[in-house]
Amino acid sequence: MSISREDPTVALVPLANVSDNEIVDDLTPPYEAAHVEPGKLRDQQGPRENCPYCGRAMVEWSEDHIFPQFMGGTRTIACCKPCNDRFGHRFEGKAAQWFQKLHFYFATQRLHLKVPQIRWKEALEQAGRRYDGVFENGEAKFTLSRPIVSIDNGVMNAQFGSQGQLKPVLSSLRKKHGISPTPDLEITPTIMPKTEIRMGPELPRLAIKMCSALGSLLPAFTSDELHSSSKETRRLVGNVTYDFRSHFPGNESRPALSHLIYVERGAAGLQGIVRFFGAHQYFCQIGPPRDQRPSCALLAVLDPVEGAESFYALPRLNLSQPPSEMAESAVAAATSAWATQLSQSARQRGASESFEVTLRTRVPDEGEG
Repeated sequence: MSISREDPTVALVPLANVSDNEIVDDLTPPYEAAHVEPGKLRDQQGPRENCPYCGRAMVEWSEDHIFPQFMGGTRTIACCKPCNDRFGHRFEGKAAQWFQKLHFYFATQRLHLKVPQIRWKEALEQAGRRYDGVFENGEAKFTLSRPIVSIDNGVMNAQFGSQGQLKPVLSSLRKKHGISPTPDLEITPTIMPKTEIRMGPELPRLAIKMCSALGSLLPAFTSDELHSSSKETRRLVGNVTYDFRSHFPGNESRPALSHLIYVERGAAGLQGIVRFFGAHQYFCQIGPPRDQRPSCALLAVLDPVEGAESFYALPRLNLSQPPSEMAESAVAAATSAWATQLSQSARQRGASESFEVTLRTRVPDEGEG
């Protein structure tokens, strides 16, 4: 690709050497799967004794969702509780906010997803008031983020955005003054404006974790496939790159807006693709090559509208590394195409209007790795 001086390049590696497990000393050797039956998913081959993420013996067991619960995922793998907790604290909670914003946008257009009920705190501000976006019982609405209290000629007026805000105030008034005033709950039918959603560092971290979770289901998987080879440390590592290429047939039968995880084991080790809402896509270099492991691939698909999850074994795509940088104009055009595809897919699945949102890729800070 030729790049002119007027069109600067943009790095496409949002996070290199992603690491979310602490350094661990005196590790138990990874559990070697014995008598593995080729062709079966790893969780169909008997119980796992060691955590797939850190390699340690699982003293405290936990269930980690392959597709996170906030995306509507239900299938889990066994891992240790410290790893599961660490993922939640370090990046999954923040990644969930990105999804909640999009879930709420869909709900305002009458496109209801099979995801947990959401509350987007301080979604917008109008006339000096801040409103939370709330999706409950199949309805999207805006409520005051916090109570508004005013006093006029000795008379107190208060507006509340939820029963949760109201109850402690009413309880206090009954106890102190023996009165139960008529509550005023403020709800506004404001239509959500077009907004910009920035894709921060949490999404590539989530992508590498999702690929690692699916990779742990490969036949003959052992936890050292996800780790550095250092004897002193064993950490979940990987390289994550924005990927604007098309890896799957154009006439794919998967439902529009589907989330997708693809992982393959080959000469380059473990590699994978994660695609959010059928558009936003990452390439993940998960782990180094390991000898005497069968070459294979798995595909996982989650339809957020119907809530259906599917897992398949399939021939390898033989992935190659995407470019590490592109012209700024090309990146802008590609992310705009993602947003357009998102809008078209939403209409295809039943959204009442065009879904207008601007997606912005994240450029790494200087010195970040």
